[in-house]
Amino acid sequence: MEIYRGHEQEFSKYISSANRKLNQYNSEGGSENLLSETRTALSEASKLVNMMENDLYGLGSNEASQLQNKFKKSKETLENLKSQLASAKDKKDREDLIGKNESNKRDKMLTNNQILQETGDVLESTNKLAIETEGIGYDALNSLKGQRRQIQGIGEKVNDVGANVSKADRIVFTMNNRRICMKIIMMGTIVLLVIAFAICLYIKVG
Repeated sequence: MEIYRGHEQEFSKYISSANRKLNQYNSEGGSENLLSETRTALSEASKLVNMMENDLYGLGSNEASQLQNKFKKSKETLENLKSQLASAKDKKDREDLIGKNESNKRDKMLTNNQILQETGDVLESTNKLAIETEGIGYDALNSLKGQRRQIQGIGEKVNDVGANVSKADRIVFTMNNRRICMKIIMMGTIVLLVIAFAICLYIKVG
């Protein structure tokens, strides 16, 4: 009987410790250390329950019957705390998973915003270059037209003027081609921007 009582006291000590740490974890948010300490206390309590059960077998029938109900309550208390520990662990795992998913979503949003910003910068730079190229082409064309009007009044240099004008036309043609290419690049960039925005919207909605 005394051996059983000693094991019972040890059991009560571990159960009290486990219950206190588990309540602390649930009320304060707790940490992995509290869960680990609770798990250790319940493990020791489980060992003591087995010892108490063996002690009962060594007692007389009258003594064993007197302690049987109390022993069953001790086992129920142990199982209840194990169930609470499992629930607390599951809750923590779910919260960690939700936190990780939210973090991933934020990272994706930041990446998508960066893509949009960079695409917008490229579009703005391309547009500026196209405008500059177009301006240069118009200035060159106006200048060449002025030179043509001046040269037309000089009969002696008709052949030279013709050659210069032909060369100027080729330059203007090249510049016009470059301007068309820049507009095509700008339109392609706009399409990429629209696609990037659609992807961001799809990820955000999803």
